[in-house]
Amino acid sequence: FFSIKKSKFIKDKNYLLLFFGNLVSGVGSRVYGFGISLFLLDLTGRAGSTAIYFAVWSIVIFIFSPIAATFTDRWVNKAKILYWMDYGRGFFYALTALLVGLGLRFDNSNLVLITVYCAVFFIGVQTAFFNPAVTALVPQIVDKDELVSASSIMQITRSIQNIAGLLFGALLYVNFGIVLLMVINAASFILSA
Repeated sequence: FFSIKKSKFIKDKNYLLLFFGNLVSGVGSRVYGFGISLFLLDLTGRAGSTAIYFAVWSIVIFIFSPIAATFTDRWVNKAKILYWMDYGRGFFYALTALLVGLGLRFDNSNLVLITVYCAVFFIGVQTAFFNPAVTALVPQIVDKDELVSASSIMQITRSIQNIAGLLFGALLYVNFGIVLLMVINAASFILSA
């Protein structure tokens, strides 16, 4: 811990922007991910609807990750990929919140399900491009001798994101509903960008 405190990358503006941007959008995603699973179960009464959601996500990531990794490897300005993908995901979550809100207001569960499943497809594609860009950007920002420490700290964000998702996902969903979770998640991506 003390050696990390003395590291140059901890004071680097670009590294801190990457770290906190990744942390903010990741917390929003984990909170939403836990909340959407509860929402789909409440909406349909079937665990299968939640399974479909996560299956779509997994298949999209599986198919598009190799393509995205190749693309991001060739792209010189990886930071642009990060903020365009965050803006894109923020836009899709905001649009999803609007359409799901309308579907719930008019008691149209088909509109809600179609919206949620389509959104997870487009958001998954953007995430497939985002993840390799983050991984590739760290070595460009940090000196080679500090790379292990910087990468380790970036990995810590995943644990923080998961803990926050479990803590706040159910709490926010139960008290405020899924539309607010979608709005919070959209805001987290736009803030991250």
